[in-house]
Amino acid sequence: MKNGITITTLLLSLLITGACAQVSSSELESTAAEDMRLEAVIEEVQDEETTSVSAYLETADSEVDVRFTEGEYFQAYSDGEEDVTSPVQLNESTAIIDFDNSYTANVNQTTEEGSYYLSYFDEEGTQTLISVPRHDAASITNLSDGDTVGPNTVTIEWNADEMSSTGTISILVRYSSSGTVGYIRRNNIPNTGTYELDLGSAVGTARIDLRHEEQFTDYEAYSESLVKMRHISRVTVSVARSE
Repeated sequence: MKNGITITTLLLSLLITGACAQVSSSELESTAAEDMRLEAVIEEVQDEETTSVSAYLETADSEVDVRFTEGEYFQAYSDGEEDVTSPVQLNESTAIIDFDNSYTANVNQTTEEGSYYLSYFDEEGTQTLISVPRHDAASITNLSDGDTVGPNTVTIEWNADEMSSTGTISILVRYSSSGTVGYIRRNNIPNTGTYELDLGSAVGTARIDLRHEEQFTDYEAYSESLVKMRHISRVTVSVARSE
């Protein structure tokens, strides 16, 4: 029970901390885009049909998350949508812990040279639309779903010429075995086309993400903005046990 109590206490503490860092839009003098700070993440996983879009607003002065209560909302669509006149409305995140109080939805993946679009409607119904261009990103070339890797290291390869020259590269591994879940992350990886990752004590099933991210901060309709366009090449493998 001790471990259970510790985990529960920590979870409640985190939830309370996250919940306190927000304000209802009814408490604000204005919810116009020009008075808000926008943060958004567009996460595209290669070969999947849909792309995740999440967004939230903060007050420009104190950077407190804003919860929509006066009819404000986000919509999103892409160049890959069959009917862009019917964009998808973002809903409040249902994640157990969401420190950003974000709004989320899935849209169709855009075309190879297309973009994603995010609209914010304030309490007066005024629309603020931004576009986020998709970028080139390389795929994992030496691993496929179902492969066995390890036990101590795994080499991840990609075609460096296919990776966008801007942005950052990272690798995220999520592994699980017998109810235990762990993560390995490496940031700011050079675009050399190969990386040898130390798996440490990872065993069981591992999901390997090769991630490329570009950040956009120049949307003048908002007081400030940070929009992340993230492309992921993903494989799921098995990690061999050490002898």
